[in-house]
Amino acid sequence: MACNPELFRYVVETVFNTWTALRLAVEHGMGGPRGKENALNLVNQVTDLFCKTDIEVEEIADFLVEFMDTQFQTICEDNSPEEVAVVLWQFYQHCKSGNQHLVNLELSRLPKCDVWLCKHHLVSTQEEAMDPVDIISNGHSSNVTAEEHDPEWTQVKTRRRRERMEQM
Repeated sequence: MACNPELFRYVVETVFNTWTALRLAVEHGMGGPRGKENALNLVNQVTDLFCKTDIEVEEIADFLVEFMDTQFQTICEDNSPEEVAVVLWQFYQHCKSGNQHLVNLELSRLPKCDVWLCKHHLVSTQEEAMDPVDIISNGHSSNVTAEEHDPEWTQVKTRRRRERMEQM
């Protein structure tokens, strides 16, 4: 039975969302200004490798190691590319056999994390150059507001200030 590419792409995205080495490489700019785009390209390439060829775990692990080294200048000494390759290969076997229930069950067992890598989060270069207010006025995005903060930044407040406010 053939693998459902859309389902498997979702699996790859989900697994890569839990891969700390990839996330840190993107967050720390190891892939340059297009780090997230490189990570999404990795999702597409891995999905194609599985769905279009008969690939083994070792080959996918080697591909992940090479990609992390060339695209993110990152060498994973924790063997995480090998672990990710095994997980992906197991999911692929379930997808290939058409066992979507088992795929969903295994996905629910993955560690919970923030979804940071998704093709829906990739903004086109035209929209990147625009101000959020311009995007709204041009009708490109309905969920971006002018007051929305950059998701890459977290505002940290001290406890002292909060404690002072509570005393007043």
